[in-house]
Parts: sequence; structure tokens; C-alpha cells
Amino acid sequence: MSEGQNVATPRHVIMTCRQALPEQIAGIYFLIHADRIVYVGQTRNGIRRVFQHMFGKTFDSYAFIPAAEEELDELEAANILQHAPEYNRQLPTNGRYKTKKGIGEELGLAGREVNRRIKQRGLLPHCACGKEFYVLEHIR
Repeated sequence: MSEGQNVATPRHVIMTCRQALPEQIAGIYFLIHADRIVYVGQTRNGIRRVFQHMFGKTFDSYAFIPAAEEELDELEAANILQHAPEYNRQLPTNGRYKTKKGIGEELGLAGREVNRRIKQRGLLPHCACGKEFYVLEHIR
């Protein structure tokens, strides 16, 4: 994936990918209820992972986008930020989207310097899971 590229999947594409999901395939899946994306997850085991949500989450269908295993964390994070599903509570660890604290730790910066760079560049946060996230390469 190239830097600065939006890797989130548009909602209209997700809605056209409702299909039977084979086992042993990696990708990003979307649990859907009443035409709303309510959960975004990743799997390396195809349909098995979706079935694990049958108890505990309300959904009436799902969609699946195949992806390379090394891209799963970033794709899942991008789609959680894009679609803000109600059941997602955290972002997977990834190299692109970080909280202010995570940026400071990654770049060895004090919180004040992280805030200065965010303000100087006019960056707006991506909000999901009750937290604010920024694109790391925009702050370097």
C-alpha cells in the first residue's frame, strides 16, 4: 500500500460483496444489520470467524473482502475508522493509525510536540472506538 492512500472500503462496495465465504481465506469481513455495518473484523479462517459472532452480536448478513494477511491490520483499522461500527471497541495494532500517545511513543516525542505538529498541520482526528486517531505519516 502506498503512503497517504485511503485503504478503507467504500460502503457501496461492501454491500455488493455479500457472498458465501469459504474456509481458510484471509480478508476483512463486515457484519451488517438492517443495511448498517455494525462490526468490522479480520480473518485468516474465512467463514469460521464470522460464525463465532453468532452469539453476542446482532447481524442479518455479512460481506467479505479478500486481502493479503500482511495487510489485514491496516485494512481493518481503516474500515473501522471509515464506518464507525457500533460493536468495534478498539483498533488493531497497525503502523498507520495511532492515538496521540501512540504517536509520541512511536516517534519519541513529548505530548506537547505531538500536539504542536497536529495543530501546525491542521490535522483532524479520525474518531472510532471512543478515541481519536491520526495518520502517523502526516505527523512525522
